[in-house]
Formats: sequence, structure tokens, C-alpha cells
Amino acid sequence: MIEEPGRLSPSGDVRASDAEREAVVERLRVATTEGRLTFTELTERTEAAYTATARGELAHITADLPAGATAAPVPATQGADREWIIAVIGDTKRQGRWRVQRRLVALAVAGDVTQSAGGE
Repeated sequence: MIEEPGRLSPSGDVRASDAEREAVVERLRVATTEGRLTFTELTERTEAAYTATARGELAHITADLPAGATAAPVPATQGADREWIIAVIGDTKRQGRWRVQRRLVALAVAGDVTQSAGGE
């Protein structure tokens, strides 16, 4: 069924845009890196976000997540003897010169951990 322009979706809600779907997927990715969602939940909710047609459906997918989720994970320091840099379904990038003061562990799951010298 093709809807007329300016009409609400069959559920009576405003139709979701691709940008809104992508924003929800990013929020889910961040929630996963924060330990709020498992990879199974991430997979299920990401699929639901990409198939959602209305904004209300997107709101339901993230209803149990905090509103002020960070836009990107920051590298975490775990323990005094090592520094962790983690990228989960996304990228972590460092720029400029930096000296590693202790053991460094870089972990990337479906993403990249990169460093560019000299702020390039």
C-alpha cells in the first residue's frame, strides 16, 4: 500500500527517516560498549531499528536505555598496569603524538583502533 504524502503511517505515528534509524543504531552501539546490552540484544534491536517504519517503533527500541548516552566511548583504563582502547562495532581513533606509559591493549570487534602521528 502506498501512502499519500503527509499522511501518518498505518500505526498512526510519524514515519521514521533513515537518519533517525541510524541514530538509534548508534545509541544501541554505545549502550553495548557501556555494558548495557549484550551482543544478542544489539543484534535483535539493530534489526528492529532498520525495519522500523515509524518513530514510535524506534522509541520503543531504546525505551529502557538512559536518555543521556554518550556519543562515543572513551578509551577506558583498567587496572594500574595496563591501558585499554576498545572499539566495538565502530572506530576509536587517536591523533597526534603520545607516549604509552604502561602496557597497552587495543581491542577491536567489527571496528578499528587507529592512531595517526602528528595530528594528521
